[in-house]
Amino acid sequence: MRRWGILITILCMTMTGCAVPFQGGPNSEDMARAYFGPAPEDPEASILDWMHETLKDPFSANLEILAPPEKSWWGNPGGLLYARDIHYCWMVKARINAKNSFGGYIGWKPYNFFFRDGKIEFVQE
Repeated sequence: MRRWGILITILCMTMTGCAVPFQGGPNSEDMARAYFGPAPEDPEASILDWMHETLKDPFSANLEILAPPEKSWWGNPGGLLYARDIHYCWMVKARINAKNSFGGYIGWKPYNFFFRDGKIEFVQE
């Protein structure tokens, strides 16, 4: 069984486009060299627009921005089976409390909004 694991690892590493095992996220040097684009000017307005497109009852929602935009990244840090795919961006931490289908509030739910060039590229719940 152990031989199969070694064989699969060697085959995967020799195939074109296959990720090197356990690459991990960007280090401090990668972050220092990366282009993040301009910081979002009005992240609250962009998040409100996202809420109107996503939530069932956006007008009942309460939004709280928890921190100013900070440099960050999202994507796949790579590994044995997946290629590394890093997106450098600005992250805004927020929380939202909205009504559900039954008309009751669900409680505050944390979100991370990832911005690139002033637009929301990815939302992490």
